[in-house]
Amino acid sequence: MQLSYIVTNKHVDGWDDPRLLTLSGLSLNGVTPTSINAFVRRMGITRSDVSLIHVSRFWHHIKEKRNKTGSCNMVVLNPLMVVITNLESDKI
Repeated sequence: MQLSYIVTNKHVDGWDDPRLLTLSGLSLNGVTPTSINAFVRRMGITRSDVSLIHVSRFWHHIKEKRNKTGSCNMVVLNPLMVVITNLESDKI
């Protein structure tokens, strides 16, 4: 399907829908222009290049960049208290 068909027939919210691989859609997914440029340089893509690259390679590259630069945090929203009764005090 053509992107213009998907957008004009309201299958997505517009050209900046995060599900589309447009620059504005990628931006809403947190993909930076630096990451896109680094991917293009890494793949050796030129303006006249017509070779196909699977989208999973792109997302793998973006994930690698995020893992290097971003922090990964976790939170427990509803913590539970746990009482361990059979643990010796010198093992704590």
